[in-house]
Amino acid sequence: MPGHPHPFPRIARRTPLGSPWPRACWGIQDGRPSVPRQGGAGAVATPGLTQDVGSVPPPLRDAADALGGVESPTKYVARLTLQEHRNSEPLPLTDAQAGALNSAGGGRYLSVEPAETPGHWQVTAHNYVGSILLDGIQVLVRPKIPLRNLFLLLEVGLREQDWRDEAAFYERSLHLLPAIVSFFARTTETTLARGLYHSYRERHDRLVALRGRLDVARQLARPGSAIPIACQFTEFTADLFENSYLKAAVSRSLRVAGVQPADRQRLMRHLVALDDVGDVRHRPTDLDDVTFTRLNEHYKPALRLARLVLANLTLRDNLGEVEAPSFMLDMNQLFERFVTERLRRALRGRLDLQPLG
Repeated sequence: MPGHPHPFPRIARRTPLGSPWPRACWGIQDGRPSVPRQGGAGAVATPGLTQDVGSVPPPLRDAADALGGVESPTKYVARLTLQEHRNSEPLPLTDAQAGALNSAGGGRYLSVEPAETPGHWQVTAHNYVGSILLDGIQVLVRPKIPLRNLFLLLEVGLREQDWRDEAAFYERSLHLLPAIVSFFARTTETTLARGLYHSYRERHDRLVALRGRLDVARQLARPGSAIPIACQFTEFTADLFENSYLKAAVSRSLRVAGVQPADRQRLMRHLVALDDVGDVRHRPTDLDDVTFTRLNEHYKPALRLARLVLANLTLRDNLGEVEAPSFMLDMNQLFERFVTERLRRALRGRLDLQPLG
């Protein structure tokens, strides 16, 4: 159906008249079918079904085919919650769904194997945590460590009060991406409160009056034209890589669904503060070329979180909003960076540590 948000064809309602489940869906939590909510007087508890009284979580494809579709302005998804390095109980999936889950992230996120029951599959989470939306299934992978420790790993050296609110928000909302955006917004606020980073930068421009030195080579490249004058000069500016990298991440974060209003206002204030900085499309790996000194060291926490944002905001819906379920973190890499940074700080001045790869 054109314009319908469901990735599968809409299925006509086939539920009997008077059925207590006029809007039904599968809900799977911790690898098990969820306990159904009662649908009012006379409702019958049917295993694996959850009455959809609001907007989420709709059916797996086979459940939808058997029970009938639900007209809703939101996307239809079934939710599967796993824990890092744990597997689920056998789940009813189609071959296409099993294949989509197994190939997620190039096979790095999950592995799917056939269960003993025909048509059922066992899903195992690897070392990635977060959430991802695939073939109508929203997979949430929770870390095996306490949530407060996850945010400690994300940024070494911040005070506990700088990340404990985000840990609590993640615990309530289940979605990691809005919590990371909240963390990024607060960290950037602390960074910019110390003042926008300025530095001297060599510039080349054509001006109506000479500024700095005459760029002879560029001026001679246009013989017969005295104005504009090719100038070479040094400018004290905020239009630097560090600021443009932050601005790119702030702009992307504003398109994330589910961000708290207070954090969205913070992001808007950051855009105003960075208004004089040019808009540049950065790759996450661009940050690897930055050398931190005493002048820009205070930008490091915000830039690292900006890299996470830029590296993971990849899937968008038709309206341009980034889907909150599309954010995965490599816990092995996160822990390695945490240990490296702690050792670097402890051994500063005695030993230089650099991460491999």
